[in-house]
Amino acid sequence: MYDENSKPVLDEMGKQKKKIVNREFHSFRPAYVFDVQQTSGEPLPTLATMLEESVEGYEQLKEALILISPVQVSFESIEGSANGYYSPAEEKIVVREGMPQLQTIKTLIHEIGHVELKHGSEEDKFDRNTKEIQAESVAFWVAEMIGNGLDTSEYSFGYISGWSKDKTVPELKENLDLML
Repeated sequence: MYDENSKPVLDEMGKQKKKIVNREFHSFRPAYVFDVQQTSGEPLPTLATMLEESVEGYEQLKEALILISPVQVSFESIEGSANGYYSPAEEKIVVREGMPQLQTIKTLIHEIGHVELKHGSEEDKFDRNTKEIQAESVAFWVAEMIGNGLDTSEYSFGYISGWSKDKTVPELKENLDLML
């Protein structure tokens, strides 16, 4: 051990004191990396399964949701794996074009949920995980209330489970108050 002047620190016997220190050294090494698109075989399992079902009265329901949306809605090609997003800065919702009907309706409700819950606003106090749990809970609940065979549980339960893996039960219960 050394003092602040770089002089050895001595014990009562006059010997230099020693301190065991663990040091971690981080390094990198070349490794082969593959994108899932470069592989073949059975699809990888996911928690949230794409909703492939058709929806009775799809066009009317989609138009009704667009009309009640507090912000502009567009259907576009989206880079990456997101099915949609809400941009508070641009005040718009973008939903991936070409998805199956039930997935499109659920995603539209999910993104409207972000808007209605004021995610991205000045009063937004939630972390990303909580925002996703809240918006997907809204999507599941609203789809159930609409009825008409809009069962999103196969997607919603996995999605919520994935975003809530680090949450405690009291934290999850707090979010239920937002929907009551």
